[in-house]
Amino acid sequence: MGYCIRTFFLMLIMNARPFLTAAITATACLPALAQMPDTRSYAGRMELVRSYSAPSDLNLGTAALGDLESQFTRVGYGGTFNPGADVSWGVGLEYARWDFSRPAGAPLPANLGAVTMPLSARWKIDEHWLAFGELSPGIYSDFVDLRSEDFNAPFIGGVGYSFSRDLQVFFTVSLDGRRDVPVVGGPGVRWRFADAWTLMLSFPRPQIQYRPSENWLIHVGGEITGGAYHLHEQFGTDRGDAALDGQIVNYREIRAGAGFVWGGEKGFNVGVEAGWMVDRRFVFDDIRRQYNGDGAFYGRLALNYRY
Repeated sequence: MGYCIRTFFLMLIMNARPFLTAAITATACLPALAQMPDTRSYAGRMELVRSYSAPSDLNLGTAALGDLESQFTRVGYGGTFNPGADVSWGVGLEYARWDFSRPAGAPLPANLGAVTMPLSARWKIDEHWLAFGELSPGIYSDFVDLRSEDFNAPFIGGVGYSFSRDLQVFFTVSLDGRRDVPVVGGPGVRWRFADAWTLMLSFPRPQIQYRPSENWLIHVGGEITGGAYHLHEQFGTDRGDAALDGQIVNYREIRAGAGFVWGGEKGFNVGVEAGWMVDRRFVFDDIRRQYNGDGAFYGRLALNYRY
């Protein structure tokens, strides 16, 4: 088992094609993982996330195109085997979808989505060091005329070092060869600097957290959300712009806001958040085209059940 986890992380770091290598390694290790003796040690999680970003001006260069509005939905289930052990692993199933109200005549998708099977691993190397990673193979597309090009397998992972229960530092990297910025991430920290206060600087949701009681968490911070999606082969032609046929489009929102989470470690959790979406954009990297959206209000609701 330890060999599988070590191989998973080493091959991701050393191989020039990390996504395919990680998928092959994870698949090869699944039989060994399934034979782990302590399968009774299991933690499950169901989640529903909905967010709404209000209309704001959309521009192509200096040309104003009209208002863009967006909604996001994510539904998922995930489970972790041996969550308290030195080596743990997880598998899940997730559906995510963006819906857009676009300006008339703008050659942009009405919706983008993904169906994925996240595969995660966590390895506590010793009392200080930890390695972690998640590969998310699946379909990232506009779900018109599905093809093999719709498949992708982004990866996020890293290593961490614990100085104490109150202070941990880590380095996280997110890899996606189809993104306009293929590699993002960097150093982070979790620092509980007072009894009820924690600084959580982690990609993609850095926060300052205040916990007034066991069941309440109040936070202020930011978020980068979005993804890279493959458009069908007639997408541009159908809209009078053949250059967009079969392109990869990146959609991204950058947000800053505040919210709260109510609930315990097990059972139901409810999270509510609101704030200002600082920036949103569609990027067609291969043809060097970018649609920029102005800032707008956003709201986010998250429902979780953990057992």
